[in-house]
Amino acid sequence: MIGVFKKKNPGNVLMLFIIGALLKIPVFLSAEKIIANDNDGILYQKLVKFLEPLGNAFPVAYALIAYLIIILEAIILSQFINANRLMKRSNFLAGLAFVLITSFLPEFNYLSSQLIASLFFLLIFIQMFKSHNQQLTTGGIYNSGLTLGIAVLLFFPSLFFLLWMFIALVLFRPFQLKEWVLMIMGLLTPYYFLASYFFLTDHSLLTLLPQLSVGFNKEAPSIWLAGTFFLVLTPLLTGFYYSQSLSNRMLIHARKAWTMFLIFILVSIIIVFFNPTAGYENWIMVLLPVAAFHGFGYLNSEVNIYPKISFWLSVAFIIFSQVYMNIH
Repeated sequence: MIGVFKKKNPGNVLMLFIIGALLKIPVFLSAEKIIANDNDGILYQKLVKFLEPLGNAFPVAYALIAYLIIILEAIILSQFINANRLMKRSNFLAGLAFVLITSFLPEFNYLSSQLIASLFFLLIFIQMFKSHNQQLTTGGIYNSGLTLGIAVLLFFPSLFFLLWMFIALVLFRPFQLKEWVLMIMGLLTPYYFLASYFFLTDHSLLTLLPQLSVGFNKEAPSIWLAGTFFLVLTPLLTGFYYSQSLSNRMLIHARKAWTMFLIFILVSIIIVFFNPTAGYENWIMVLLPVAAFHGFGYLNSEVNIYPKISFWLSVAFIIFSQVYMNIH
């Protein structure tokens, strides 16, 4: 299976759909209903209310929408890596890794504000990366801020991703105050229009005030959680090792991209501890850059059997954990 995704061909997209569907069958069968809590942003709460009639008629619709978002992120991530030659040859390993690691825990497959926000983070990453070789980037920078503003309306702790965006500007662009101001203006634009709408319709502007809490998941660790941590961390460290050892052979823009993937992980971990849920939904935002490093390790490993062992061990773990959870 790894050999198939080491090459870029049109069939990879179809294979991602098939593998993702097979790994996520239990999620489709459980048909979990989504519920917006007080910590979710106002835009996500409106989305849940909009989808409620569809969800009541077809409960599996929530799982299908989440599945399509995951597949879309996997495809976009792989296409971005290939288009900018961030690896030595085109492949779909990062997309495969993302589909795989989102199958470890059920919470990763629920439609949530965090899952949708992670898609916006990926789009911001791609837009900001383009600024490294463009002379006029004001539109792109404003759009990046606007995208983050929408993500914040979905899940308020997304605001901390602004830190990543500032670092990206420093890394990719010479300092220009107007670009930083444009980014902030883009971020505030959704709030401006929403506040205007609330004012004209006599709604309380207090609704726009953010809900922010700090904490961590208090669920007791289990053997399945420990296994998930091991199977995610080991390929991550492998990919990080090879990205560093091969950095001298990379083009400058590729080295910067992998640096920003690493900072993406660090900033996402910070976000995890804000507005925590009873499950592990917040961790979904960490998985995109983690999958990128997984793919890099799979492609560049000097031990040819390692990617195969890692992949099939992960698949076996996912299946066994799903069977165990269904029994109990």
